[in-house]
Amino acid sequence: MTTDQDVLFLQGVIAGRPSALLELYDRHAPLVFKQAYAALRDKLAAEDVVQETFTAAWFEARSWVDGGGAVVDWLLQLARERLQLKGAATATRAAATASDDPPTSAVQLPQSLRDRVLDSIYGAGDRLRPPYARPQWARAATGRWLVWALALIALALVLLFA
Repeated sequence: MTTDQDVLFLQGVIAGRPSALLELYDRHAPLVFKQAYAALRDKLAAEDVVQETFTAAWFEARSWVDGGGAVVDWLLQLARERLQLKGAATATRAAATASDDPPTSAVQLPQSLRDRVLDSIYGAGDRLRPPYARPQWARAATGRWLVWALALIALALVLLFA
């Protein structure tokens, strides 16, 4: 069920707006958590999957454009990939610590998890920067830098033709 809002939020993510990612997180993180918890039966491991899923959504947003389909289905696919990456060791540990009480239908994720998603996209730095992001030198190129560069060019032209 792709809604127009989901598509707009994902386009915002592609444009590099963290607020758009947080909107997608607010809308779909409980569903991603439920899927992860059902597979792992471990609340902390499921929260890690949620964080990893939305971090991946930030860095792999263009992959949705290529594949199309529902945004929520794409997010759940990212979660399934993270669950596969967790491997059998996590599943074994989760089975040993499994609780008989699944989370309630109205999942309330901690605010700290939302903050961890932001930390992971901001703290990733150049090693995780997607290829379509602005390069480091371009982010540092502010308006003040441009004014100084133009002033130096003007000065050079004045000295050259004086």
